[in-house]
Formats: sequence, C-alpha cells, structure tokens
Amino acid sequence: MGVDVKKIMEEIERRVEEKKRKGIYTEDLDAIANEVLRNTEMPDEVEYYLQKVNTSWYLDDQTVTTIHGGVKGKLLLLEKKIVKILVRPWLCKVVDTQRDFNSLVVKVLNALVRKFERSFVGIDGKIKRIEHKLEGVAKRMGVYERPIALSIQPAFLRQETRRFEKYLKYFAGRKDVVDVTCRDVAFLKFMQENGIKAYGVVSDKKLLEGIDTNGFDIREGDVLDYLFELPSDLLGGIFASVLAELLTPGELRRFLASSYDVLEPGAYVVVEILNPHSVSVLRDFWQDIVALRPVSPEALVIVFKELGFVNVEAIPMLPFSEGDALRHVDLDGVVGKVINGNIRKLNEMLFGYRCYAVVGRKPE
Repeated sequence: MGVDVKKIMEEIERRVEEKKRKGIYTEDLDAIANEVLRNTEMPDEVEYYLQKVNTSWYLDDQTVTTIHGGVKGKLLLLEKKIVKILVRPWLCKVVDTQRDFNSLVVKVLNALVRKFERSFVGIDGKIKRIEHKLEGVAKRMGVYERPIALSIQPAFLRQETRRFEKYLKYFAGRKDVVDVTCRDVAFLKFMQENGIKAYGVVSDKKLLEGIDTNGFDIREGDVLDYLFELPSDLLGGIFASVLAELLTPGELRRFLASSYDVLEPGAYVVVEILNPHSVSVLRDFWQDIVALRPVSPEALVIVFKELGFVNVEAIPMLPFSEGDALRHVDLDGVVGKVINGNIRKLNEMLFGYRCYAVVGRKPE
C-alpha cells in the first residue's frame, strides 16, 4: 500500500491531544476536529483480505485425475476420463464465467482502495490547514497559545517592597509559595526573611541578568504552561505582579483557573495590577509595548468569584505622594468648598493609587 493510513491517523490523534492538553482546543473546537477526522479510519483487516483476493481470484479449469492400482483402479480411471471428456465443455464455461466475475470483483475492490488511498494524498497538509483555521478561531476566542513575555516591572513597584508586608497574612504558615512573575528576588527575599518557603518562575532568565540569585530557587518556564502542568492542590500560595495586563481575556481566565486548581485548599492567590483609574499610571502604562490593555480591578474581582475563589477583594496600594497631587486652595465658604471638592476629584482621577492587589482564597 502506498499510504500508511494507521501512521497518519496516529499523527492526527497525537496533534489533537497535544492541542487539547495545552488548552488550545476548547470543547467546541474539539467537536469540530472530531467531526472532520472521525470517519477517516481504514480497518487493518482490509489490507489483509485485499491481498488474499488478489492472490486467489484465478480459477484453474485443469483437474487432476487420480491414478488407482489394479484392474478395478484402471476401470475407475477410465470412467473418470470419459466423464471428464463429456463434462469438460460445460465445466470450462462455468469456470470461465466465474473467473471473469472474480476478475471484475478484484478490479472493483482495487479501484475502491486506490480511490480511498488518493483521498489521503496530501492529508498532512489538509490537517495543518484545518489546525490553522481552528487556531484562528481560538485566537478570536482569546485562548490562542503564545509565549508570555514579561515586561519590565514599573520602577515604583521595584522600589516599594514594603507592600509585601500586607501580603504576609495570606502566605504566613504556608510552603511552596510561587512568584510566577519573578523579575527580581525581592518577593522571594521577603518570604525567606519571614520563614516562608517560596520559589520563582521566570520565562526568560535574561530578565534576571545582573541580579544576585544565589540562595533562591528560580525555575524557568512559561507561566501558563507551568501552572497547567502542576498536580492539583500543591501550592501554598501564588503571587503575580503586572501579569494580567499581558494576557488576553482567555489567557487570564486560564491562568486563574489553573491557579485555583494547583492551590491547596485555603491558600491564596495575589494578583497585582496597575490602577487603570489613574491617568498618571495609564500614561506610563502605554509606554510598555508588551502590555495588551489595562485590567479593571472590579472586573477581575468578578472573574475571581466566577472561578470559585472566596474572600475576594481588591486592595488599593501605593498612593501617590501629596507632592505629586494638585494642591487645595486656602479658601473658606461655599466657593472654597466647591473648588477643593473638584481638586479632590481631579486628584483621584489623575493620581490616586498606583496599583491594586486583587486577592482570592481557594475554599477549604
């Protein structure tokens, strides 16, 4: 046979399973793939029986006359020869008819198999085109697979490591807390100083060039794939800083769903996002070409709750200093009250807090 059908089908199944494992094929896309591929199997026994048919279709009209000993045997042999002479014309006609029929059947079977084989010619290219179309649909649905490149962490977050003190209550007494956005060792150092076993995950170790990482457990891997491949109920906590802004909506849900799965019961996930309500923060945000779009803390809280997290809250963090904000005027009366009220509203819109920490706990 010119085409190894079994090998092709195994390759199809391997590719589909790999896409399903990585979360690229949703249930809908999986149904499409199955609809396209489910009727393309060729039973192994077809090749066996076809070979048998090709080698046994021919009928020989020559019969062998058995020789017998003695007078009785010679008479019996003579009788057989006479019968053979009388029957041969009719027998040859029957054999020829049956042979012609067998020949036609074999030709039809071979033609059908060749036609079936031709349907598999170029199937590998067709599979790739189908996958390309499915990936296009997946991309529009926000679940397209891509490596997550971490942007440079804003300077104010690198400098304000005191904020970790607010997270201590979420990770205290836990082990295997992981910083999935390990751009430096500040979080790991804080955990270590407070007796909490933690490690970091980084997609590209070039991000840590020039940083002393000795004494810290830092592992390499894509954040989405890393969490997805971990066993359930394993981690004592997850910390992610300025990651949500780098993910599509589908990737963000996948990250949080994977986080929920790998956290042990009662453990927390802390996700830091930049404050999208602050114009000053947005001014800096759009300078990052890796970032996709700001994420609303209110919307993120909803996603947390939809995925089953409890005790969910959005905590405003790192307010701008008074020196950065607009100053109030020293006026009394109604006019002063109105002006200062407007200044306060402008300060909230222009400055306010630099970031939020959205926190959620996996139920016991």
